[in-house]
Amino acid sequence: MEELTPLEPSVAPPYNLIAERLFRARIVIISGEITQRVAAGVTAQLLALAGESSEEITVFINSQGGHVEAGDTIHDLVRFLSPRVRMVGTGWVASIAALIYVAVPREDRYCLPNTRFLLHQRRAAPAAPRATSRSRRARFSRCATG
Repeated sequence: MEELTPLEPSVAPPYNLIAERLFRARIVIISGEITQRVAAGVTAQLLALAGESSEEITVFINSQGGHVEAGDTIHDLVRFLSPRVRMVGTGWVASIAALIYVAVPREDRYCLPNTRFLLHQRRAAPAAPRATSRSRRARFSRCATG
């Protein structure tokens, strides 16, 4: 996993300032690999926002996928919350991230013009040929824009 280096303080505002502004705007960002740590952070943010008010929450997702159970946690919580959640795909939405993306009703799913989705093809049988287990890429050029 690639280690991110922090930007120079003169280039980027302090993290707490960004987090505070995103919280006030009711925005959650899921970026990178879906891990248990990411799931814990996202669920904490979603629960805090839901506890703060019933106004809608916007989730931006850009992820190559990751840990299935961690993704299931986010998916289930998004469906459980009483505030309306809008999901915005951006960049690469793959594997378990695609399942998180579809946790909201169709009318609340958006994606930016260059969003790409990867959905895994189901195996037909345990001894199926290798070709049936390959992933398929789908580029949705007509995603709803908001």
